[in-house]
Amino acid sequence: AADVRPLSLHTICTTRWAADHRFVSVALRRQVFARDHVAWTARACCVVDHRVPRELGGADVMENLWVQTVADAHRKDVSENALHRAVCAGTVTLETAQGEMRRWRP
Repeated sequence: AADVRPLSLHTICTTRWAADHRFVSVALRRQVFARDHVAWTARACCVVDHRVPRELGGADVMENLWVQTVADAHRKDVSENALHRAVCAGTVTLETAQGEMRRWRP
């Protein structure tokens, strides 16, 4: 799918995700805000977040980005972290985890 990168399980499970390089430019963030009908001037309340998180192979592309409130993004982080641990423990497939994140709603 266009919203994920072709990463191995080894890469997904060994990368320090908070320390790796991400690329979501200001121009791309502005495009996401416009697409999601959120005023750029209201950005203090919100973040551009990855629907399929980077720690589950999510790509830095428009198709995988959406505007979320900071509170919703923090709630989603809980699910992301749990699914990442389950994928790396072998109890959930990467594809299943990615699908769950695509369906996640606040």
